[in-house]
Amino acid sequence: MANDQLNHRALPITIKRGIFLLLFYAKALDTYPFTCTFETNDHCFLIQDTSDDFDWTFPKTGDTDSSNTGPESAVAGEAYAYIETNWPRQDGDVAILSGVFSSPLVNPLCLTFAYHMYGNGIGTLNVSVKSETGTNIVSWSKSGNQGNLWYGEVIEIQSPALTSKIVFEGVTGKNRRGDIAIDNVTLSKGACALDQIPHRCTFEKNDQCFLRQETDDDFDWTVLKTSNTNTPNTGPQSAVEGEAYAYIETNWETSNGDVAILYRVFSPPLVNPLCLTFAYHMYGNGIGTLNVSVKSETGTNIVSWSKSGNQGNLWYGEVIEIQSPALTSKIVFEGVTGKNRRGDIAIDNVTLSKGACALDQIPHRCTFEKNDQCFLRQETDDDFDWTVLKTSNTNTPNTGPQSAVEGEAYAYIETNWETSNGDVAILYRVFSPPLVNPLCLTFAYHMYGNGIGTLNVFVKDETGANIVSWSKSGNQGNLWYGEVIEIQSPALTSKIVFQGVTGKNRRGDIAIDNVTLSKGACALDQIPHRCTFEKDDQCFLRQETDDDFDWTFPMTGKTSSADTGPNDGMEGTPYAYIQATDRRTCDVAVLSSERPTLVGQFCLNFAYNMNGRDMGKLNVFVRDETGLDVIKWSKSGNQGSTWFSVRMEIPSSVPSSSKRKIIFEGVTGEGVRSDAAVDNIILTPGTCEGTIWGEWSSWGSCSCGTGTRVKTRMCSITGANSVGCRLNPKPDNYTQQDYCNTTNCPEMNITSYQCTFEASDQCFLTQEPLDDFDWTFSQTDPLSVVEGSSYAYIETSSPTRCCDVAILSSHRITMAGSFCLTFAYLMYDNGIGSLNVFVKDENGTNIGGWSKSGDQDEVWHNVKINIAPSTTSSFHKVVFKGTKGPTPNGVTAIDNITLMEGLCVDGAWGLWKDWTTCSVTCGNGTKSRTRECAGLASNRILQCSGESNETDWCTQPECPVDEGWATWRTWSACAVVNTEVIRSRCRECTNSTPAHNGAPCPGESLQSEQCPDPIDTFKRKCRCRRRRVPVIKNYTKEELATAMEETKKALTVDKTKTSMSIRKKISAPDDRKSSAAMASVLAVVLLSIPVIFIVSIDMMNVRYFNGLNTKKKMSVRPNGNKVGNDIQSIEMQEKEISTDV
Repeated sequence: MANDQLNHRALPITIKRGIFLLLFYAKALDTYPFTCTFETNDHCFLIQDTSDDFDWTFPKTGDTDSSNTGPESAVAGEAYAYIETNWPRQDGDVAILSGVFSSPLVNPLCLTFAYHMYGNGIGTLNVSVKSETGTNIVSWSKSGNQGNLWYGEVIEIQSPALTSKIVFEGVTGKNRRGDIAIDNVTLSKGACALDQIPHRCTFEKNDQCFLRQETDDDFDWTVLKTSNTNTPNTGPQSAVEGEAYAYIETNWETSNGDVAILYRVFSPPLVNPLCLTFAYHMYGNGIGTLNVSVKSETGTNIVSWSKSGNQGNLWYGEVIEIQSPALTSKIVFEGVTGKNRRGDIAIDNVTLSKGACALDQIPHRCTFEKNDQCFLRQETDDDFDWTVLKTSNTNTPNTGPQSAVEGEAYAYIETNWETSNGDVAILYRVFSPPLVNPLCLTFAYHMYGNGIGTLNVFVKDETGANIVSWSKSGNQGNLWYGEVIEIQSPALTSKIVFQGVTGKNRRGDIAIDNVTLSKGACALDQIPHRCTFEKDDQCFLRQETDDDFDWTFPMTGKTSSADTGPNDGMEGTPYAYIQATDRRTCDVAVLSSERPTLVGQFCLNFAYNMNGRDMGKLNVFVRDETGLDVIKWSKSGNQGSTWFSVRMEIPSSVPSSSKRKIIFEGVTGEGVRSDAAVDNIILTPGTCEGTIWGEWSSWGSCSCGTGTRVKTRMCSITGANSVGCRLNPKPDNYTQQDYCNTTNCPEMNITSYQCTFEASDQCFLTQEPLDDFDWTFSQTDPLSVVEGSSYAYIETSSPTRCCDVAILSSHRITMAGSFCLTFAYLMYDNGIGSLNVFVKDENGTNIGGWSKSGDQDEVWHNVKINIAPSTTSSFHKVVFKGTKGPTPNGVTAIDNITLMEGLCVDGAWGLWKDWTTCSVTCGNGTKSRTRECAGLASNRILQCSGESNETDWCTQPECPVDEGWATWRTWSACAVVNTEVIRSRCRECTNSTPAHNGAPCPGESLQSEQCPDPIDTFKRKCRCRRRRVPVIKNYTKEELATAMEETKKALTVDKTKTSMSIRKKISAPDDRKSSAAMASVLAVVLLSIPVIFIVSIDMMNVRYFNGLNTKKKMSVRPNGNKVGNDIQSIEMQEKEISTDV
């Protein structure tokens, strides 16, 4: 046999017990694998001894021949070696496997092996390394039942002899249930390393557990438990993973305070540092204590960890770093029984590894499933505990989730009658030593109910200061949301806190799920970036708080308004929509990913439905961390009842800054039929598959300084079955914006910026490239500019549409501390939309703002805004957004915009200037006056509280009201008059009542003409009733007396003449007035005809008098210094007068 095939087998010799002489083939340790796996083709370096009582049995597969003893399978592979203790074996019989080495071996050596000692008749396993004299250089021994488990062992041989012999000696026990097995024997050169055997205990049957049962404790841990423990309402129902775990059984045989110990002693010293990880389960109202310690050779604790009391029906993961192991170290797991039998404590997945603890050495997650190793702990000094392992809806209706995000379980705070408003429940975890930098914390949360309080998430340093804080309050809808938080600089000792705060009533159940902490910066795929609006979906979009109203979701079926919105979701599933009922035109609802966190290239997919004749707009933006919209997609108007799909590819090369956010903006239209909907929003890293975008256009021109530039591209369908950017046969396009810096801007005042829109003005605002239309700069007078000759306004005529937006914005401005923004605006007429002014920090967060909508009168208004400094940045951006209203009527204009460091300084108003003349010459009009804000302020903007303009009503003399003719009556029949055939028609002066010196009806009341058909000779009388009311005039006393005398005479002679006489006299104008004359005339009339009258002496007003054939109304009022009276009105009712035509 060739030398490389030899098994270090001894030549035939005579061996006495305890004395040996061997001749052997030597083999260098570094040229041959010294192993024994006992597989069929294994070159085992151990051989059967001939001087023992019986032989080891190998290769053995499956379980041994005796029941309730021996392993069921090998550690790895299929085979192992064991001693069979059936008949004819007797107590104390010995079986030996040995290997002999000659020529000095390297120093030191490491021997590793696995052993299994299960059964109530187990004897002893001895392992020794002997010199050529038979002296033990190293010896190891284990006796008695060790449980149905494989254990791994490591023995370091510090000083091998010139000739050494390794011996595995199996000694039978008291009965046949004493089968001892070994496997995976390996001899290697060099000192033993920690990873030479798996230093773990999963307590599975074939696992090489490195822990041992202590012999001088009160009772033993129960290992290889594959289901729930023997006592109800305590212990786990299954292992963390696999089938088995270890636990202490606290039944009637144990007493309060009894101790069970699993341990392991390591010598020589282990590497520095070490990391110990394990999972534990402590559930039951009688739970005692679990202590974990690392002790030195003197018994002093190097590391100690302890947990007591009920921790809930959940597995928890723990990590302990051992900084300075002693020369001889002992790891101890000590279970202490509690006050009753519901105190079963379990452990699983114990692992000891070399090196400092890494974040991924245990799963830093909490899914709250039964077998999950949750890394969070219940706080003991809060008001109440989180409820974990909830598998259905919470106990209170109309609050909390109906199920977990995935799996079966989640954690929540139960806000029932036992809690009060503001009570706090905390889950936390402390990490020490320092974690890697950065870290990413992800979780899902659910906040549904009208009594929702607050969910706070903190990362604190060792002083308790917040490194990171996140908070959400109030009802967020019946939906799971996914959140991602990046922790840039963890402290030496970091604490993660989930704090649930109860709200105003019991409908305030807040839930969390799928909490994960991972090393490295947050990546796009760490939480699902999707919104399908399902109840269990982790939607990554949030309702904005500074918009006009919220999106409605989850919605199923038809919206509440007729003839608008989809009939159902994209795939018959829930969706989100904007409810236009009771909203104003151009109101905005925003869903966004809150903070810019997206890095690199990604693809945005979504579906939209814009069905309704009043449809407004749907805008989708990609906004960078400076507030710049780098990508925009927009659609306006009715698109029909179909759902359309869109793909937006967002290149990684777009922004100057690396992080971006997604924004969905719904804008209501001019009526209730404008319910726009979205669904299936999915964001994935990388490029969009199957798109056929056209080439980007060239970049547009760059504005000065740190400006912006824009380019566009078109997506078109080139084939009938093509899958394009939008999954329907219609073209689509979008724009892309970027920062640029090609030319320097003219030098500006370092403490102030302004825009007066004059030709020589260096305006700090520029047109926004991605809005719908631009502001117009004009020198035309809009009701007089504030000062100078120019201003800016939005042109709302065609082709702009309702709700289109024009934006003026600044570049990034550096401002330290507070600053003051002032401007003037004009918003006049019934077609006005809105004007919004924002100041944003570099994160795009609004730190100040102002808004106005609708008609604000035909006058310029001055505005001042004090802006508090941002807590996160020194860069600011000023935005003026004008929105077109429902009609093109009206003007929205701005002027005199100034931005200065420091707070706005208040001045003092000067005196009001004189009123302007009334805007009308008669009737009601307006008048105005102004005042100026004065004071002393160096390099500051003077502001006074209140308006600089004031408008008031003014009244002029009543406007004249003229008489008016009624329409002509029809022509009479033709008649012969003086040999001519003529026809006639008449009209009445009854169309209006004259007042305030109004003119009488002009022209005649009767009209005749030659008949167009002379044959018609029939005669007909034209009967017209003429009703005239004379105009008010002023008369002298003598004239009124004469007129009334004539009236008296005429009434008894000729009614027709009476009417004409009165009208003629009363209608004659004269400026002379006399109240005494008026009284004389009235006395004559009263003596002539019976009347009923009422005279007001103090006001000299004659209300009315009524005669047999005449009804009159009069009004008398003073005129100047004279006593004369005005006749306000006279109406005469005549009998019909027949006139022959």
